[in-house]
Amino acid sequence: MKNRELISTISNFKNAWIKERPDLDPAAVATDLRMQLVARHFVDSSNSALADFDLEWWEYDMLSALRRIGKPYICAVNSISAILPITSGALTHRLNRLVERELVTRQNDDDDRRRVMVKLTGKGLRLVNRAATARFQAAENTVASLSGSERADLDRILNKLLPVAIE
Repeated sequence: MKNRELISTISNFKNAWIKERPDLDPAAVATDLRMQLVARHFVDSSNSALADFDLEWWEYDMLSALRRIGKPYICAVNSISAILPITSGALTHRLNRLVERELVTRQNDDDDRRRVMVKLTGKGLRLVNRAATARFQAAENTVASLSGSERADLDRILNKLLPVAIE
């Protein structure tokens, strides 16, 4: 659907509700619909960029978390849980998949054999570096129509709405 058609559809949505149920204010629902459409576009854009690297979103998330730590790109498993809010079962499953793909290794800590460390492999580092470039470009393309001040305004508004989303 083209931009003008979509804007018209949302306007028609609001007008139809106003006509049929004047006791309801459709403005918040119209905002919600626009937010969902924009969010879907962001997700689709990110997924498309990552698909070029044969990466699922969660794989990129794990690899980029390790990449952001910095050299030597190694982290205790329990520290990853603090970075990525997922259950220990999901974390284990995800790590197993990344180990199978030879993107990370798992090893015992030299100082405390009970502690398990996860490290990006050379292959994982090269992949996440390339994927991050594409991921960042996809996000940039998505917000390209916004000026710097509009981006700042949007960030401020989203930060205000974010606590509601993560309750």
